[in-house]
Amino acid sequence: MAAATIDRRSAPRRIVSLRPPSSRLHYCDGHGITPIQLTSVQRPPSVLPSPTLQSPLTQTTVNAHFYCGRLKMEIAFDLTPVFPTEIVRLDGAALRRLNPRRVWAVQKLIDQIGKLSTEAQGLRRVLTTYDKVAESEDQQAIYLLWQKSDRRENMSNIIGMLKVGQKKLYLFDKKMRSYQVAPTCILDFYVHDSLQRQGYGHRIYNFMLETEGIRPDQVAIDKPSESLIQFMKKHYGLEDPIWQNTNYVVYPGFFEQLDTANGGGAHPNPDRPGAVY
Repeated sequence: MAAATIDRRSAPRRIVSLRPPSSRLHYCDGHGITPIQLTSVQRPPSVLPSPTLQSPLTQTTVNAHFYCGRLKMEIAFDLTPVFPTEIVRLDGAALRRLNPRRVWAVQKLIDQIGKLSTEAQGLRRVLTTYDKVAESEDQQAIYLLWQKSDRRENMSNIIGMLKVGQKKLYLFDKKMRSYQVAPTCILDFYVHDSLQRQGYGHRIYNFMLETEGIRPDQVAIDKPSESLIQFMKKHYGLEDPIWQNTNYVVYPGFFEQLDTANGGGAHPNPDRPGAVY
């Protein structure tokens, strides 16, 4: 389509939006919004942000910091000096030390992978952001799996993440006995679409279990998808999930270890009839 003609005598102009990954922007001249070719406008740097482009080879969204698409998620930052290993545990204290003024890439990558996880799960609310973990009061932590890019200098590939936290929950076993507990909870779990079914999710989960010092049946999972239920069955042999009315899921072994810790019996909670703790 030919570029629209701009009447410089019209009302004051302002650029109202740039919609990635389109090569057009919208121009408002006081007589309505008209799409025009990107090359037909003088782009004021103080008004128009850096454009987001589309790679014709990989269909990958590109901006100043990220290359996110079907094939990969890259960040224009070498994380080697920041993260000593390919899987790192980032709790609130660690994130505050790696604040955006010191290491801008950490906040950017956490916010971006949290957004991708939300989109993959079809959720309306983003579960994982830098601020939510850094300011959490339930001991949240992110396990992040990354690798240095072998094709580009000063680039890092973000593979996946697992977010955990401790939540105070009332859980019911199959006999409808209630337990007041604060277990380690799986709050968000995501591996980039292009890298699923390659063992990365299993690797992150195993690292989390070892670091937290718990067994697979000692966690509570917040609103697990069917694929996560199958993941737990395939890799850890966990079956017969017990759904709670809060949409958390635990497994029978969760309550067995609680009863053992209580000497083989349940102890009633005086503040909640029928509860054990």
